[in-house]
Amino acid sequence: MSNRGWRTDSVTAGAGVFFDLTVHDADLLHYVLGTEAQEVVAMTANNGITSKEVEDTVAIVARMKTGTIVQITESFAIDHARTTVELFGTKASVFADDV
Repeated sequence: MSNRGWRTDSVTAGAGVFFDLTVHDADLLHYVLGTEAQEVVAMTANNGITSKEVEDTVAIVARMKTGTIVQITESFAIDHARTTVELFGTKASVFADDV
């Protein structure tokens, strides 16, 4: 079991990976793309790897008001996962690793 400390304790954290990390990704997307989500589909899972009390994995696909499709995946269940941002445009792409 991975030790994520207070992050996976439902009493201390109040929630799991979604409210701890994913809200920051949504904020970054809003800032970078300059638009808000229009439709969102999300799934969470508790793989029991970190704690049975909170979700440790979330996957989201959203359509922004401009029509852009975005994907967000977060997990406390993967020790070696890095935080990356990838943006693909019609003229260029941007990759940020360990951000």
